[in-house]
Amino acid sequence: LKSLLDGIFEGVQADEDIRRGLLAEAEAHGTNALHAKLKAVDPAAAGKIHPNDLRRIVRALEVYRISGQPISQLQQNTQGISARYKIFIIGLRMEREKLYRRIDDRVERMVQSGLLEEVRALQGVPLSRTVQTVIGIGEMMTYLNGGCSLEEAKEAMKKNTRRLAKRQMTWFRAEKRVRWIDAGKHATIQSVAGHIVQLIDESRDYDS
Repeated sequence: LKSLLDGIFEGVQADEDIRRGLLAEAEAHGTNALHAKLKAVDPAAAGKIHPNDLRRIVRALEVYRISGQPISQLQQNTQGISARYKIFIIGLRMEREKLYRRIDDRVERMVQSGLLEEVRALQGVPLSRTVQTVIGIGEMMTYLNGGCSLEEAKEAMKKNTRRLAKRQMTWFRAEKRVRWIDAGKHATIQSVAGHIVQLIDESRDYDS
């Protein structure tokens, strides 16, 4: 969303040697150690990147080592669609306990609908780092390899999904352009849709 609205920074080519060195450093000392290094050279970027987001931390440090400039400074030169169009963003949210119950139910449905069989088919297939981080794959792989019970794997999925939801809401709280709707207070999807239409109409009236 951030890239779409405000542009994406692609000005510095990747350096695989630097990247491998940073990944090795994270393996040896932990992601927090790399995040601390980023904070020292680019506090603005460090403030926006979660300490566990290894991919983005590595990219920010890589850019700094190649260019000598903070990635946060270079990103100011990007432009997304918000420079050309009026942007109207709707966000749906609900009370945390209700959201967590929905997450738990969703995990159960995913397993009932064949998640385990899908992950079993991936055994022995080389997976990219991005795929390995997808919630559901690692947890089910651990179960299939005998590292935990199926119930423990499902609980890990629920826990990791709740953590992801929390990180997402932390990010969205800083995005002031979002107009929020409390979906938990609406009984039907149609009611939510009606609220969205109302917000759009009010926005048009304001512009005129």
